Amino acid sequence: MFLRTIPYNYYALLTLVMIFFLVLTGADYGPMKLNEDNALNGDLFTTDDRPYGATMWTTAPTPAAMSST
Repeated sequence: MFLRTIPYNYYALLTLVMIFFLVLTGADYGPMKLNEDNALNGDLFTTDDRPYGATMWTTAPTPAAMSST
């Protein structure tokens, strides 16, 4: 009975196929592809909204900048 239901598990079967495909080819896809490409180039923190060399985390905000809205 269980063996006859295996063909109806399309999602599970396609997930296994996709896993083997990604492992064997080393392909990247989706939103993490940009970050993985950056990491391969040695840049771990750059995104479109946070460009390389931004000083957002290097200095503390001034009190005047914190109070302005």
